[in-house]
Amino acid sequence: MATDHEGLIGEGAGKITKLLAVSAATLVVSVALAASSSALPTGPGVRAGKNISIAHNIDFVAAFGYTVGDTMTVEVFRNGVKIGAASGPAQSTPEGGGLEVNHGPAGAPRPGDCWENLTPDIIPGDRVVVTGDGGTDEVLVDNITINEEGPIDTDPTSTTAPVILEGHASFADGTPIPVERLDSGELRHDGPRFRAAPDNVERISGTVNGWRATYQYPYTIVQIRESLTPQEKKDAILNGDHAMGYGHVVPLPPESQFVEGVGNANGPALGCEGSPQEANAVATSDDEAVNLTSGDLVLGGIAMADTTAVIGTMSDETGGSIPFDATASLSTNPGQKSWSATIDLADLRRLADGTLTVAGRYTGTGETTGGRDLEILKDTVAPKNPTATPGPGSYDSRQAVSLNSGPGVEIHYTTDGTRPTVDSRLFSRQLQVTASQTIKALAVDRAGNQSGVSSLKYAIRAASYTSLRMGIVDLKLGKSRTISGRVSPAHPNKAVRLTIKRGKQVVLRKNLSLNESSAYRYRYKPNRPGRYSVNVRFPGDADSKPSGKTRWVWVIR
Repeated sequence: MATDHEGLIGEGAGKITKLLAVSAATLVVSVALAASSSALPTGPGVRAGKNISIAHNIDFVAAFGYTVGDTMTVEVFRNGVKIGAASGPAQSTPEGGGLEVNHGPAGAPRPGDCWENLTPDIIPGDRVVVTGDGGTDEVLVDNITINEEGPIDTDPTSTTAPVILEGHASFADGTPIPVERLDSGELRHDGPRFRAAPDNVERISGTVNGWRATYQYPYTIVQIRESLTPQEKKDAILNGDHAMGYGHVVPLPPESQFVEGVGNANGPALGCEGSPQEANAVATSDDEAVNLTSGDLVLGGIAMADTTAVIGTMSDETGGSIPFDATASLSTNPGQKSWSATIDLADLRRLADGTLTVAGRYTGTGETTGGRDLEILKDTVAPKNPTATPGPGSYDSRQAVSLNSGPGVEIHYTTDGTRPTVDSRLFSRQLQVTASQTIKALAVDRAGNQSGVSSLKYAIRAASYTSLRMGIVDLKLGKSRTISGRVSPAHPNKAVRLTIKRGKQVVLRKNLSLNESSAYRYRYKPNRPGRYSVNVRFPGDADSKPSGKTRWVWVIR
């Protein structure tokens, strides 16, 4: 994961833009405040060994405990409508394989670092679904906030007066989160380098979900890099970044939810500017592309809180279009709404292959506005079956094989006899075929269309050896002699060719079967004097090169 820190748990490294690291010292302070993580509501559920971490005020979702390198997907749903998604291979992190979406990648973002198309404004009550390792894990987004005024100096005239921070915390269903479960409070200040944990978290009197965190001099210091005066420490707490929530501890429980900073910092993180945040947008489709196997296409979108109607069109590059009305699907939740629309497959088929553009018009209080469009590739032509260079066949030496199917096409292959899928190895460089094998290859284009499977059989013929044993002394006319030997490597039930000549004249040609031990045997009796030669030849096959053995025999007159 190309993020700007070393992981969700542990000290950050490099340019820190997010407040996520929790040190061991912080955890020592938090133990007295923490309750069993198994008692926390976790939505539909998180499997053992997995974790979903959410900071909704910065639209950040992380998921850990997945197999490094395997594809995982993070999706956000509002009222059953998908409003955001990110997908990529699980990266190695200190908390195990996972993705950290919208956390500010250092350098070019990798797949899964940023939300696709646009950054959803995640709000309490949204549902986060993580798919990976053969299953799904889900949580609902809780409502945890830090008040807009931020840290409060209880006595500006005193350098040692307490600093307090307040907010509210409820589970997704509105139930107040007990203050003893708010175990993930932290202050971080980068200049000077100073980190501290609250000394106490308590319920605000007269409220059901209000919490107050108190930083009491001399402060519970987690990290300090330089000598600071009491006033400098107090100023760092007043001007630093704060976090509050639960489950952000070692080891990670199934669910971690918290806020980072004061108020909302909505929108794409540093490095994810290509996924802007919009008030009105066509956000997602249930298929990344329209291809030969597509059915009806389900669109998901978002709209401003005062929106009363959503009318849209899907159009192709030749002027064809399909209208849709998503007004009836508008959600009734407070704040930004969600909407959905279904485009029938019969209508999709009437549009031309190429780029399809989905656009919406949003009617609110007194005006109609547009929003962010969504482009979807349509391609209903299957790629060609993969071919190979050099082509399949028998060869006497190793071969460097290239697979081809056309531009913009991925080729997946197997060499163990199984049928390839989109999860099979991806061809990227020449395959070194050093022994007989069958390469099975499948081409997949950008829209997900699949070719047929090519079965490319290669035989790399190995050297073979034929031995020949026979008596060459006391040869007399009319006496028989045994001719025997073996072919290596073993070729049971195959045959060798025996040729006997007297001078230049062939007097015997015969195929000798090899037994289960790849051995042959034959008795021959010369019937005329002369100079004889005996040749035994293995003709070779798809796996072995030919070989032969010749010996001279003198027959006494």
